[in-house]
Amino acid sequence: MPREASCWTHLVTLSAIRTRVSMAVLIWCFWAETVHLVDRVWMPTWEVGNSVRQQGFTLLEMLAVLVLLSIAYTLLAAGITRGITSVRERQSVTELMQGMRQARAQAIFEGRPVSLHFDLLKACYGGQQRPLRCLNSNLQLRVEVAAALAGETVAITFYPDGSSSGGNVRVTSASGEARIDVSWLTGNVKIVDAVQ
Repeated sequence: MPREASCWTHLVTLSAIRTRVSMAVLIWCFWAETVHLVDRVWMPTWEVGNSVRQQGFTLLEMLAVLVLLSIAYTLLAAGITRGITSVRERQSVTELMQGMRQARAQAIFEGRPVSLHFDLLKACYGGQQRPLRCLNSNLQLRVEVAAALAGETVAITFYPDGSSSGGNVRVTSASGEARIDVSWLTGNVKIVDAVQ
């Protein structure tokens, strides 16, 4: 007779007596059924010949899962690092473009020429009243202007009428290149090619 049938049969027989024994048998039945159910869910069995064995995880299976998890974690960490680097590169290009636009606005507002100087060796830029800002170490700076100054620094000048000396600034990284064009006629600053 199966375990369920025998347990509930004894309970029906003892319930007629109405003693404390029937309550104990009821509790025992629920406990036995719960243990049997958990045993079937968590530790399924399989049969080999006449013997029944418990199925579980072997050490080799657990090690294989750990290896797969470590590979996935490594790939995820590398992807996150590349993503963060890419975001920082784009942020540097955006800040450079904003600095150029601010120099143009300052020239128009104050009614005097404002120059933005670029140090090509250090990949830094700044003006007369502006602090020197440097790009990330993995970025390279190249500036093309109509009349380049002699030496390691180059400047783009913005004039009170909104025009500029013109040129373009290239920011190069391992992932790509961004080019910021400065129109000599209107002084507009815009990104032509963005960092990938």
